[in-house]
Amino acid sequence: MQLNKSKVDAIYPLNFLQQALLFHSLQEGVDQGLLRVKCVLKGPINVDAFENAWQQTIQRHEVLRTSVHWEKLEKPVQVVHKEVSLPFALHDLSGYSEPEQKTRFEELTKSDGAETLDLSKAPVLRIFLIRLSADKHVLIWDCHHILVDGWSASIILQDLLAFYDAGQSRENAIGLPAVPSYKSYLGWLKNQDQTKSKT
Repeated sequence: MQLNKSKVDAIYPLNFLQQALLFHSLQEGVDQGLLRVKCVLKGPINVDAFENAWQQTIQRHEVLRTSVHWEKLEKPVQVVHKEVSLPFALHDLSGYSEPEQKTRFEELTKSDGAETLDLSKAPVLRIFLIRLSADKHVLIWDCHHILVDGWSASIILQDLLAFYDAGQSRENAIGLPAVPSYKSYLGWLKNQDQTKSKT
């Protein structure tokens, strides 16, 4: 594993569940760890502001800037990068008839879903926005259970919408609470283990 240390925020070990997910994703033909989040967005969308909101969200949540490494290592690790580029694409289907739109939508979501996510390249996610009309879009966010679960995905989406709303109203400070680091989570886990061993 070769890393530019100046571009790395932190390196952490994988927890037990992450190690199990990594093992299964490497063993099976189809990666069962892939998680697809799909949201229908009603109302007009400022695509530039939406993309910028995603970039701010990725910068806020270190898990979205994390890659996983295992090759030639004694134990697998996760690496938090200082900055990552956003894999964002807009697919405009608004000019098609409803039947053709449906066909193209299914083709898009099927083909993109067939692709795997490279765990060793941050960010381990893929985002695309499908425009069905001026006031109806579908957000597709592919990520991996090794880094994101359903509960954390909902928090990330809340922050995304807060950044988007702030960008639309030109507010800079949106007053989001601090995001706990993975380091603090590891400290909490260690305390739990020590407490159990004493009882």
